[in-house]
Amino acid sequence: MTFTPDQPYRVALGFGGLLALLLLVMAALAAGRETWRRNTSAAEEAAEEVTPDEAAGANPRSARRRWVGWAAVGFVLLVVGGPWSGLGVAAAVVLPTGGLLAVAAGALAVAGVAAAWALGSQPDQLANGAAALGVGLLVGAAVRPRLVRLRRPPLPPVDRLTAVALLLVAGQALLRGVLAAGSWFWQDDFRHLFLAHELGFTREFLVRDYSGHLEIGQYVVYWLISGTSESFGVAAAVLVMTQALASILLWTLLRTLFPRSAWLLVPFTAYLFTPLGLITGAWFAAGLQALPLQVFLLATLLGLVRMQRDSRHQVAWGTLR
Repeated sequence: MTFTPDQPYRVALGFGGLLALLLLVMAALAAGRETWRRNTSAAEEAAEEVTPDEAAGANPRSARRRWVGWAAVGFVLLVVGGPWSGLGVAAAVVLPTGGLLAVAAGALAVAGVAAAWALGSQPDQLANGAAALGVGLLVGAAVRPRLVRLRRPPLPPVDRLTAVALLLVAGQALLRGVLAAGSWFWQDDFRHLFLAHELGFTREFLVRDYSGHLEIGQYVVYWLISGTSESFGVAAAVLVMTQALASILLWTLLRTLFPRSAWLLVPFTAYLFTPLGLITGAWFAAGLQALPLQVFLLATLLGLVRMQRDSRHQVAWGTLR
């Protein structure tokens, strides 16, 4: 089957190009206006010297609505436009304005060249992905919330007790590494790897139902390691590092909740070496479901505890950064 672009398709393609160009111009104008205000307003210069707590904003509710709106737009673009659009919205938060415009312009230029090169046939994945990334960056630039410098609370001191805990984490990592080294992909892993090879980094692969589960992050990891699926080494490293991160977060939470005591090592050691966690260290699909859940659960509890003790939302957000 061959694809021949008809008149409506060419009109739609031209309209999309004009819309992307309009978005790029509007983003450039907004960036210029922001730079002009920063250079000419004394209030902006004074704002750069305020404390981190003051820089977090006097109206946290307004900032929260801004973040919720950004997340909603990113999710809609992820579902409608595919993973590259969602990636563009996410990248727009961390990229500076100049770099964002340069990357967006480059992505749209690549999309235009790839579409022109494929004229007379269906545009390939490069053209579609670059166009989606460019549009996602521009839309993300329009709706992104303003990032603020958040004060990170001090970490627990590295005393003898913490040193012993870190040695236990190292022992757990060594044990999990030996366990994973003798393992291999199993059951669901083969299905996910096959789809990663067949569909690639597309919406059909990432946003799909699998036995009632929506696992976008897990599918991203499968796509990343699909080129190394002949060996279980990369998958084993992912499992070991994720487990080590969860263990360190648990120790930080215990030191935050309770006073310094050697008795903290008892539940911590039970968590590190319980046989109940061995299946997540050997089966990649199970580990990708259970270990990130532990990481985010422990990080959320840690942020909640610090927020309640300091009565500032900035502390909770700073914990999770």
